[in-house]
Amino acid sequence: MKKIMMISIILFINNPGLSQSLENIDAKIDSLLKIKDYYLNLIDEINIKIKDLETKKNAILNEEPEFLETTTVNAAGIYENPDNSTKIVCKIAKGEKIEILDYQTQYYKVKYSEYIGWISRFDIGITRKIHDLKIQTLVQKYGIDIAKDIIDEKIWLEMTKEMVIDSWGLPQKVMRTVLKSGENEQWYYENTYLYFQNGKLISWQDLQK
Repeated sequence: MKKIMMISIILFINNPGLSQSLENIDAKIDSLLKIKDYYLNLIDEINIKIKDLETKKNAILNEEPEFLETTTVNAAGIYENPDNSTKIVCKIAKGEKIEILDYQTQYYKVKYSEYIGWISRFDIGITRKIHDLKIQTLVQKYGIDIAKDIIDEKIWLEMTKEMVIDSWGLPQKVMRTVLKSGENEQWYYENTYLYFQNGKLISWQDLQK
């Protein structure tokens, strides 16, 4: 490499077509050396930042996971799926400690002793962090605007059945009618009937109290 550089410099100097002096060459060399020093310093800074990020990454990987814990506020069942019509994994007494794992359609996935299953949100104490898990899940599922309305337990036309369950929970009763034009359903809640056509909310009726 050094031989090649020396030959290049000699040819560069002896070439009659070049008018640059040795001083100009030295100046260019000095300029290039400064650029080299700049990039070497920049590489050192990058290496320091990489090392710092790797240290933070290892700290995150090695830290103990944060568990969300709460207690039951009612004697309840832990179900196989987020639906109280599915198989009961186990029964749990009021005041028992449980670990929260996930949220889906008005149910929290929990761990209790050696059992894992789903429990209704109405049967557990809801802390701020547990509520945040619900918000995070709904935002990922629907986006911020729809998630906010569902958290506020609102309903609107063209909602899907899953949206309604996320907002109001499972209905007390469902009546299903199959027609040539599609499938109609009536969902019964305490004070309201909801009417669905082909999976979309088309109307509702508020009952007189």
